[in-house]
Amino acid sequence: MTVNCSTPSRSRGRFQPGRGKETALITQLQFRRIITGALTLSLLLACASRSASAGQEFELQTVSSRRNVVSGGNVLVQLSAPNDATWVAQLNGRDVTHVFRPAEGSRNWRALLTGLNQGENILAIRVNGNTRSKLAIVDHPHRRTRFLRTASGAVPLPNYR
Repeated sequence: MTVNCSTPSRSRGRFQPGRGKETALITQLQFRRIITGALTLSLLLACASRSASAGQEFELQTVSSRRNVVSGGNVLVQLSAPNDATWVAQLNGRDVTHVFRPAEGSRNWRALLTGLNQGENILAIRVNGNTRSKLAIVDHPHRRTRFLRTASGAVPLPNYR
């Protein structure tokens, strides 16, 4: 494929468009390079816009403590979700969506999850049956601090198993 384009000729040191007999030929290879460059640029722009919207994805985090040091069977969690999303929350396969409430002044949702199993618990957010976010919460046994009574007062003892 060859495309003819008229180029300006030089007359007295000045360009005069359309007056010359010279023609520039865009070869098929040059045409392919132009099209490939345009397609690459459009693909990069599409990826950039998708990654910008990825910030609007679902994000789970614990609020009351770090997710790996929960104790007592309860944890306060926060979910960041897109405004128009319909989602379902499951804790160890049990539906806990009804526990989530909108957090005041933000697009976040908060929930106090109770009845955690000792060890690892999985909180999953699902949209149309697909898991969009997952959080592993590790619950440790709640230990009481023991004290040794002395004449000068009480001294806490370390917890040994």
